[in-house]
Formats: sequence, C-alpha cells, structure tokens
Amino acid sequence: MRAALPKPDEAFAGANALRSPRRERREASLRALAGFEAWLRTSREHGLLALADVCAALARDTPLELPHLLGGPTGERNTWWLAPRRAVLGVAADDADRLFQLAHAIAAGSGMLWSGNDPKSVALHAALPPALRALVRVSDDIDGSDFDAAIVHGDADEIRNWSRRLAQRDGPLVVPVACASGDRRYGAIPLERLFVERSLSVNTAAAGGNASLMTIG
Repeated sequence: MRAALPKPDEAFAGANALRSPRRERREASLRALAGFEAWLRTSREHGLLALADVCAALARDTPLELPHLLGGPTGERNTWWLAPRRAVLGVAADDADRLFQLAHAIAAGSGMLWSGNDPKSVALHAALPPALRALVRVSDDIDGSDFDAAIVHGDADEIRNWSRRLAQRDGPLVVPVACASGDRRYGAIPLERLFVERSLSVNTAAAGGNASLMTIG
C-alpha cells in the first residue's frame, strides 16, 4: 500500500491545496505525533525511547488523508483516501501499552477513549501534556460512548471478553485489534484497521462541465 500512495506534496498539489480540510487534518495529526515524540524523549517517568521511535515511524508512514487518483474514463476523476474514524477505544493494563495505542490513534487522525473506571487510565490522562490530553476522552460509560474502533492489549481471556462485550453493544459491530500485553512492536497494530475508506467521483464530461451535477462521494 505504501508504495502506491503519492508523496504528500504531490498528493495535495492543486489550486486549493492550502485550503484542503484533508490536508489540515493530516498536518494536525503529524504535529501531534511530533509533540508526542518530543514528550516521550524527555519524559523521565516513562523513559519510552522505543515508543518515541514508533511515533516517528508512524509520522513517516501514515497514509492519513493522502488522496490517491484511481483510473477512469475520459472526463471522470476518481479520488480515494483513508479518513479518520470517530474515536478509538483503548484497553490495556499497562501505561506503556496505552501510550502505544494512543500513538496509533493519533496517526490515524482519531481521538482516543479511555475508561474512567480505571484509576491508571485516569492518572495517565492527567499526566499527559495538554495538547495530548485534549486528544483523549475519559468516560465512565464505555458501553454508551461513541467509538467505532478498539485496541485491546491483554491475554486471550481479556481479548475474548472484550470481543464479546463489544459485540453486544447497539450499532455497528466493532471488532477489536488484539495485541498481547507488552507487545509494542512497530506493526503490532495494523494501522489500516483504524481508518475508513472514502472516495469521490467527479464526471464533468456528461454534465456540460458542471461538476456539481455529477459528483458522487
């Protein structure tokens, strides 16, 4: 996938590039990752240099909001990109695992949700720098919260219990990304699971040049 995606400068080339909401969302995500990396490299409390390297790798590789032109007939322009989900639920017993999850949610342009019933999650949220803290919501009612992706670090029983719990929620099914506790290898969380696909098709040839009449997306 990475080899097929255009470079950022090429992807957003055009008259409206600087005003593109998609570009602004991507740049906001990259700024947040850079701030997260800088905090990790100076934090004596966590000392997570390996996680700082993960942040740098995610910033380099994330396909967030990069438009990709697809083939089509003459007069038709088809654009495909990966957009953020509404929010990502993070479940873990260890702060390092929570921060690993948070880095991936940021790279996908999403906010993160932590349980307010877990004292460790609440304490970590309070310890985050303000810019990062704003990207994490703490809720006492996980089952009633709005999210459409989940990452669970735990053993087999923990992952099975959360899979069952998420399946019983109202609304679209959320299948959690499962990781063993302590697994913070780059690639342990498939980043593509945290996106939704979007596409836009504009056909000017059949509408006398008025693109608004032939836009599907």
